[in-house]
Amino acid sequence: MAAVPRHRRFLAASSAGLRRAPPLRAGQRGGSCGARPKRNRAPSEPCPRVRAVERPSSAGGARCPYKPWGCGTEGRGQWARWGGLGLSFCLFFFLEPVEESLLEKYGFPEAGTETRCYTNHALSYDQAKRVPRWVIEHISKQKMLGNADRRHCKFRPDPNIPLMFSAVNEDYLGSGWSRGHMAPAGDNKFSTRAMAETFYLSNIVPQNYENNAGFWNRMEMYCRELTERFEDVWVVSGPLTLPQTNDDGKKSVTYQVIGKDDVAVPSHLYKVILARRTRTSTEPLVLGAFVVPNDPIVNIEDLEKMSGLVFFPQVDKTKDVKDICEVDTCKLMGFKEFTLYIVTRKVQSARTLHRLEKVMSELKEAGIEPDEYLLKLHKKKEEELQQEKQIAAREGKAG
Repeated sequence: MAAVPRHRRFLAASSAGLRRAPPLRAGQRGGSCGARPKRNRAPSEPCPRVRAVERPSSAGGARCPYKPWGCGTEGRGQWARWGGLGLSFCLFFFLEPVEESLLEKYGFPEAGTETRCYTNHALSYDQAKRVPRWVIEHISKQKMLGNADRRHCKFRPDPNIPLMFSAVNEDYLGSGWSRGHMAPAGDNKFSTRAMAETFYLSNIVPQNYENNAGFWNRMEMYCRELTERFEDVWVVSGPLTLPQTNDDGKKSVTYQVIGKDDVAVPSHLYKVILARRTRTSTEPLVLGAFVVPNDPIVNIEDLEKMSGLVFFPQVDKTKDVKDICEVDTCKLMGFKEFTLYIVTRKVQSARTLHRLEKVMSELKEAGIEPDEYLLKLHKKKEEELQQEKQIAAREGKAG
């Protein structure tokens, strides 16, 4: 087929009124270099660029007769009218192969921000800051069940991230910051592999220890509680580096970095939660956005402006969703209840009598009385550790 000059136009006069073709369907898009082709082509074959050409329309009111073709697009015809002249013509956007541009001959810079998929989460990675830009996960009641144990998991660099752009464990040691999960390990008890992948440092940001073990942990628990009331829950989590107002009234963005790899310490963290009651439910989806510490954002657009991200772009947030806090109250576990929960976990994992007593002492210092369940658990654990100590002493004497 002969190449068509860029600006050649064909017009056909018609007395037909203005008729427009339907808008592009969801997922349909114009072609561009790098778009995913719908036909097989060699990797080295340049993707054609969009060329707009106006072709003569058929009889008044008829559909645009030209069928779309090209790389990564279905194209479309469209009737239009030039003001007041009564002229109708069919606009057809199609793709035409062109010579490869010298601008892209050796490739464009790659930021590594493409979506990376894992067993139960996906993320976009910031190679400059050595932290994720966002992490999305899907959780359900079934995924909370299983034998996967975080004690068998270790933090390590993501093998999918080039080492020159990756954080390492040594960056966190002695920094005063803990390794905070964006997609939590506890959401993946159904799969040992899925849980282990949450320990990749591509899913981790430097986080204040008290925040990580406190409020952020409570937010994660709230998301898991939602699976008792909603069949499907999607959660997007990530770091923010927000501007601070200086003494002179001017705003600036500054952040600490840690380790030899200069891992960026965020100023805030966010979570966006989308939940569906059931797959067949006619109820609207529920949506909520939060920025630590516990600041619900009434309009998700505020968070989208802060982060530069559009969350759940396939959801019409103007009519298809309700505020999650209106539907589910967004009530987090109380401080006392949460503290008892954390102490119970520490008692269960204690490996020495000294550690066991230290945990109970910390609870007393916090001014919280242990409940009946914790007292029974403490007594049972104390007896187990005493037996282990006696066995070890006898074996030592025998040796």
